[in-house]
Amino acid sequence: MKPSLGVKKDAHIVDAAVGKKIRKLRNSRGISQGDMANALGLSFQQIQKYESTATRVSASRMYEMAQILDVTPAAFFMDVVGDPAVQVLGKA
Repeated sequence: MKPSLGVKKDAHIVDAAVGKKIRKLRNSRGISQGDMANALGLSFQQIQKYESTATRVSASRMYEMAQILDVTPAAFFMDVVGDPAVQVLGKA
């Protein structure tokens, strides 16, 4: 069983960390879920699903989000390796 960050039971720990990072970056820039959704041509519910890991974020969507948030796609993975939950999996 995979460790959980309070997200969907089947979500991989990295998917959970990416969803949390998307939310953190979006909030730090004052961008609402609705504004992010409009910029991507999606519903705000889809942004909620990405952030809660109910839906995985594709590489192309992650790239688009990075452009909106003015970060590199790698920013979504920052701090994941140092996350104790990832270390529990023996990945770090």
